[in-house]
Amino acid sequence: MKETFKNGTKTFSYLFDTTDYKRQETVLKYFLMIVMLPLHVFLFVVISVFFLIERLFAYVFRFFIAIQSFLFKKRAAQQRAFRKLFTLASVLVFIVFLPFLLVYYLSMLIKVIGKSLMKKVLFAMDFSNQLKPQEVHIFDDVSIHSQMKMSGMMKDLSNTEALGGAIQEILSQMEHLEDDPKKSKK
Repeated sequence: MKETFKNGTKTFSYLFDTTDYKRQETVLKYFLMIVMLPLHVFLFVVISVFFLIERLFAYVFRFFIAIQSFLFKKRAAQQRAFRKLFTLASVLVFIVFLPFLLVYYLSMLIKVIGKSLMKKVLFAMDFSNQLKPQEVHIFDDVSIHSQMKMSGMMKDLSNTEALGGAIQEILSQMEHLEDDPKKSKK
């Protein structure tokens, strides 16, 4: 997280960079900075807040995935009468976690929109075209550094292998039950 905020603060150096500028470009840049700096600070604060909200609710998302995978595994291992109970439990867990999931995904969406706006501000203020889109990384962009761990939704979704395995097991059992009518009457 420290690395993420360090990359977020680098955007201020991008904004104030005037190397290889002509005198007129420098004057124009500092004149426009009256409007662009408060906008940039506002975007920085918004992105920071929603990044923190996203990281906080990522734990809730992981917990939700763990509970759902547990319920799906249990459902796959049970007889037909108890499958409905575990399906109902899975739906109830989803309903309980829905507000948290909505906050998580909305904060992620607002953060992404803020990052794209911040990049547009940076590129609009780069009069000498020194910034290259593939080299400018804001906050938790995927390609910041190769040593940086996965972050954001990809890190959260990496824990869903168990959920996918449980769903696959349920589907394969349903296929076997359809093939053998004696077992489906249990």
